[in-house]
Amino acid sequence: MQESGLEVKVYVDLLFGVNLAMDLLILWAAGKLSGSTIRFPRLLLGSLLGAGYSLVIFLPVSGMWTSIFAKIACSFIMVLVSYAPLSLRGFARATVFFYLVSFAMGGAVTAATLMADQTPAYLQAWKQGGMSRDYFHYGWLIFGVITALVFGYGGVFFIRKNWLKQNLLNDLTILLPGQKLCVRALLDTGNQLTDPVSQNPVIVVQAGIMQKYLPENIFRAIESEEEETILHEISGLDREWAARIRMIPFNSVDKAHRLMVGFRPDGVELRNRNKKRVTRKAGVVIGLVKRTLSSEGTYQALLHPDIFHED
Repeated sequence: MQESGLEVKVYVDLLFGVNLAMDLLILWAAGKLSGSTIRFPRLLLGSLLGAGYSLVIFLPVSGMWTSIFAKIACSFIMVLVSYAPLSLRGFARATVFFYLVSFAMGGAVTAATLMADQTPAYLQAWKQGGMSRDYFHYGWLIFGVITALVFGYGGVFFIRKNWLKQNLLNDLTILLPGQKLCVRALLDTGNQLTDPVSQNPVIVVQAGIMQKYLPENIFRAIESEEEETILHEISGLDREWAARIRMIPFNSVDKAHRLMVGFRPDGVELRNRNKKRVTRKAGVVIGLVKRTLSSEGTYQALLHPDIFHED
């Protein structure tokens, strides 16, 4: 094959292999980002279709097969084959991420080759109709693999974290006598704790963040695993705080029939993702635990689902 006096050797196996590897990575990353069910045999089948389509440039009449409509149709088929069955919304979501990852990988590879001052081999391949080993460098392929892995793992983490922040995290303000404390709270549908006497919902809060707001007796009670010690410490509180204290029975993974020390605040205020303020003047109990609720420090409290029912 010649162009402008330059002879280029074409290797169909190399073109097919590179496209197969890149398509597989793109489909995997797109599946992770879109939340689609990932099955390796299906991803491989979709990648084989994409790699096979890259060979249509060798057909005697390839104009129709390399048109924009044919390329879009091929991408749709690859997505359907890789993640089926899909709802219409799931198909649209997977397709969008398929194109986003494809464009990101293409841009990353182009940048890598230009920074290395090398002729972009994949551009040469598509222009000439094949792949030249003389111009092919595995460095940009590795860079493309790294890009896909970053999107597949880092992108999923970012999306989940952002979704969590927008949908489940709330700003919680605990109102205490003469002061207030603001924390981040996670809406936990698994939190069904209620005060056994009043049946009011319990908000579970890390005790450590409230140390300077509560009497020392409460923290000594929280540290103790013995019911007698807990009751002894609580009995040492003054009348005002003793009236606020609630003992909440609960079960943990390692031990059943335990007691959680809680108290009744003056009230709580919540601001959710819609910036709607929910205020409860009464009917809320704060349950205190000594363990850390979020290892990343994302939140310090667990909300009861009923907390959003206003008084």
